[in-house]
Amino acid sequence: MSAKLFGSFFLLLLLFSCGQEQDQAEPELASDELIRQFQLNQERLSTHFRNTDSAVHYGNKLLGLAREINESQYLGLAFNAKASAFDQLEQYDSAIYYFEQAEAVLIEVADTTNLAISYSGLGHIYMFEGSYELSLSQYQKTIDLLDGSSDINSLSKAYSNIGMVLMEREMHDQARTYYQQAIDIARAEKVVSLELPPLLNLSLSYLKQQVYDSAIVHAENMKSKSEQIGMDFGIGKATYILAEAYAARGDLNRADKEARLGEQIFTALKAERDLSGLKYQRAIVSHRLGKHKEALKIIDTMLSKAINEDLKVDVLKLKADIFESLGNTQESLVAYKAYVEAADVQDKKTNERLIIQQQFRFDTEQKNRQIENLQTQATITSLLLEQERTRLYIAIASIAILAIGAYLVFSRHKAKAQSQLTEVQNRLLRTQLNPHFLFNAMGAIQQYIYSNEDPQLISDYLGKFSRLTRMILNYSRQDLISLEEELEFLKNYIELQQIRFEVPFEFRLELSEDLATDELLVPPMLTQPFIENAIEHGFLHKEEQGHIDLIIKETDRQLLITVKDDGIGRVQASTLAKKTKHESMATQITIERLKLIQKKLRQKSELLIKDLMDQHNQVTGTQVQLNIPLIKE
Repeated sequence: MSAKLFGSFFLLLLLFSCGQEQDQAEPELASDELIRQFQLNQERLSTHFRNTDSAVHYGNKLLGLAREINESQYLGLAFNAKASAFDQLEQYDSAIYYFEQAEAVLIEVADTTNLAISYSGLGHIYMFEGSYELSLSQYQKTIDLLDGSSDINSLSKAYSNIGMVLMEREMHDQARTYYQQAIDIARAEKVVSLELPPLLNLSLSYLKQQVYDSAIVHAENMKSKSEQIGMDFGIGKATYILAEAYAARGDLNRADKEARLGEQIFTALKAERDLSGLKYQRAIVSHRLGKHKEALKIIDTMLSKAINEDLKVDVLKLKADIFESLGNTQESLVAYKAYVEAADVQDKKTNERLIIQQQFRFDTEQKNRQIENLQTQATITSLLLEQERTRLYIAIASIAILAIGAYLVFSRHKAKAQSQLTEVQNRLLRTQLNPHFLFNAMGAIQQYIYSNEDPQLISDYLGKFSRLTRMILNYSRQDLISLEEELEFLKNYIELQQIRFEVPFEFRLELSEDLATDELLVPPMLTQPFIENAIEHGFLHKEEQGHIDLIIKETDRQLLITVKDDGIGRVQASTLAKKTKHESMATQITIERLKLIQKKLRQKSELLIKDLMDQHNQVTGTQVQLNIPLIKE
């Protein structure tokens, strides 16, 4: 059993208890009605936070209201809520993005209570990614932040969080020490709800070590305290551990009773992930009791819905075992094949995650070695100072010079990184405002005027040109915009370009039906340089009508953007064009932007450009593929 099943319960209790405390000391804001709406949606989210869809919905509502209120304190609360929703969805890149946004704004207003939530959220994610040192670092930041403060509740939860990390590393004795500290703080404050997370994890620690009697004692204690304060969710969590512990001890009837109780609770709460876990436990118990048909019925119900991939592998294995015990060889073989296929997929994902985890560990070890080297160097310096008192002032001066030099190097590196980002943004702006396009657009307007075209048409054209220029200036200052805004920008750009052609080129947009363009975030004006290349270098030397296809779809938690044209190809275009500097510069800037995205989100981004060929090996056009991380607002 992994602590992951219980982490979200703990984190969300932290989020909402802190959020409610924050409401007691509201700053003065411009709109009382907006604040009232914000607090109302906080309450709704607190009520429905166990339902993933509801958590995402109310997280979006809070963020929208916070932006209207335009106060850092509310933005921090909304960012934390949004990040926690993505954490429940296991979309960790987006969760990290919003926790870091929350951290940035909450530091500004010195909101330690909600800043602690941001640190804890990041620690929670790093733990599940296997980056234990990073996780402990975030949780230690929480303790340092709260040390000496009156926020005893959050301090207790921080100790419990560290216990969770140590438990994941199989350091159970140390983990239980931290859990007990968290419990002691909660009992001193007489806050029963604060005892539940560390009690839950304490019983889970004993369960993982197969010390079933101790696991049952602490789980029963948690169940009793949850009943005392009427927290059904806590009762349900306790039944999971009790069902597994009693089953392991051979008390199958008691295990079945606890599993059924947990099922009832999580069904009423619509907590699908926890409900799946209890159903799996009951299927195991039913199988061991000889109730094979009942077990198969439970399994089929589970497989008819979307469940956690790790759990799906276990469920398919159990199904194969049941058919085998019934002597149904054919059904057992079918189930076993499905189990092997699911296990292979999961093994592949596990291996990918292990590679990422190993990279995190490697980076951490590198930093630790650097610290150790500095400590060793300091020790040697100290010994030399003791032996050579006459060189005291020289040594002090040397150390000071080294410190200043290190600071200057760090400052220069930081300034260089900021300068690089600014330069990319400025070069992007200059690239988008291509003089050729500006001159061509103004030339088209002039041509309309000379040819006595409809004044309304000229006015519309000028309006589009003005709107496009304003979009470029606005978007070039932003790191991310919605996909909907990106597509609106392209629509204006393409309409202007089509007017220049006697026979306008045809543009087709193909979007996956499941893409929510108002929620997905993309770097601004990412595809425009490649569409411009198709028009300027692919179509201007082409006699027949040109075609451009823009295809956007989601694949494996990535956003795949494809731009295809039927122009004359890159080689011929380069030969005919007098200057290709703009095209190459646009491509290089896009590559630099993708590197920045990859560095920030720690997820692969790539750009692929190729000529399209027919069966006679003749060029039929160009294809550009952009693969970027999937980030949701």
